[in-house]
Amino acid sequence: MRIIRFRFLVLRGLGIGVAESIDLPWQTALDFANKINAVTPEQIQSAAQKYLMPERLTIAELKPLMQDQRSQYPDDQQGSNLGNNNAN
Repeated sequence: MRIIRFRFLVLRGLGIGVAESIDLPWQTALDFANKINAVTPEQIQSAAQKYLMPERLTIAELKPLMQDQRSQYPDDQQGSNLGNNNAN
């Protein structure tokens, strides 16, 4: 039980820090969970119908590179810039 309480306090502290770092009142972090929990299934359904439209659908298939393929991208060992035409 102590670990769970500690984790809760750490996460709450992080939330307060994040709110303050983006110039929001620290109370925003405390209210966030209550606001999220207040969202109803009907509200989620309404938002989905409004914003998730078939004509806006994008499908992406992501495949990890095999070890030997990674050597093709020496400037980016992690593959994070693959497909980014603006990369150096």
